[in-house]
Amino acid sequence: MAMPEEELRRIERVRIATGPIVPAAVEVARMSWGAVWSGFFVGLGILTLLGALGMAVGTTMAGPGVADPQAFGARAGLWTIVSALIALFTGGMVASRMGLADTRGAGAVYGMLVWVLALASLLAIATAGFSAGAGGLFARTSMRAVVGDLSSLAAGDPDEIIARLDDPRTVDVVVSATGMPRDDAGAELAAISFRVKAARNDLARARAEARAGLEEIASRAAARAEPYVRTASWALFGGLVVSLVVALLGGTAGARPVAARVPV
Repeated sequence: MAMPEEELRRIERVRIATGPIVPAAVEVARMSWGAVWSGFFVGLGILTLLGALGMAVGTTMAGPGVADPQAFGARAGLWTIVSALIALFTGGMVASRMGLADTRGAGAVYGMLVWVLALASLLAIATAGFSAGAGGLFARTSMRAVVGDLSSLAAGDPDEIIARLDDPRTVDVVVSATGMPRDDAGAELAAISFRVKAARNDLARARAEARAGLEEIASRAAARAEPYVRTASWALFGGLVVSLVVALLGGTAGARPVAARVPV
């Protein structure tokens, strides 16, 4: 005897309701550059807001005079670093949320792209406004570059060389090229001038004395600057790694897994 159609339908509904639940196939969304740019600009806004807050608090607490300028500068630098990390985390989270990232991996990609945009904008600003200062910093690590800056001091006849070495403005040139203390630079130039005066009657020897003295100044300057440049290089690398990790964490925090489950 055949079952009634109503009973068959009831049995089918029960089988579907009690059957296994498996994840449905979900189409992977494409990367949304609009979301990336939105996260970047949100982070930039957060950074600007926190920077203004830090400036307001700092000027209020400092008053007319600062008892310890170095400590005040250290606190300002620390606040800048913390503000940048907060901005990167927020920007990565916003980009991931607006891009509808449904996995931690996708969210991390959004965070990394926000970090890349922030780094690119920082490099653009550095290239436009601070290239001269950065060039001077790295030039101090190269004796050849420093000697090139000072080579013109050893040109000409002995009287011209002596006049340039004794000129107070030359001390400023050496200080700018090597970062030496002004008193040390003046003493070094005076010693070179003394040796050139002793060889005044021999043009080749006078020029050789001047070049040797200038190369010695450059060598000492490079030796003094090397530890600072090495420390700054590692600090820069560490800062970039930390900022990238923070942006990745922000991206993963903004990801929302899609719960798509259908009965079969």
